[in-house]
Amino acid sequence: MITVKKNQETLFNHIASEFEKFGEENYRSPKCRAHWETRKTRGRLEERIVYVAAAPRSLKETGQWADLKTIGMVYRHREADPNSQRQAPEPTSSRVTFFISSLPPKAKQVAKYVHAHWSVENSLHWTLDVTFTEDSSRVRQGSGPEILASLRRVALTLLKRDTSKRKMSIRLKRKVAGWSQQAMEAIILGS
Repeated sequence: MITVKKNQETLFNHIASEFEKFGEENYRSPKCRAHWETRKTRGRLEERIVYVAAAPRSLKETGQWADLKTIGMVYRHREADPNSQRQAPEPTSSRVTFFISSLPPKAKQVAKYVHAHWSVENSLHWTLDVTFTEDSSRVRQGSGPEILASLRRVALTLLKRDTSKRKMSIRLKRKVAGWSQQAMEAIILGS
């Protein structure tokens, strides 16, 4: 499963156009299938609708995407749970994301993969931001952002692999490695 972003303009527009056509029929076309999920988490109500359709022949024929079977759209709506005890509820938000997949176009099955995929992605990005304040990085030009992102992921892998100080958070392990040459070597060498 691959998320399709706007920087992949032709593919993004092709998929958006397909789902726009389905939307004109209120997503009731026999070619489009949907799966709805509603969840309460962390003081929020989240609704997620996964729409899937067989990949159009025109996309398959390009040969760019081996085993392409499915195009998809995920609509996510998030709002504060009125029964929540949270002091400052998050603002209401809606988001649409497109993807391609080699899975068959079965909405419920694809929805499970979408949820698992985004759980991993969100966990990784949250850890990188908390540990390395990645979102605050001021490096934005040339290949600098990609190089630093790779180095952060290598460092995160080494910190997660380290078992010498099991009770320490990843963030604290990073600080300890900065304070002590011996601790840094133990983390890098895995000893």
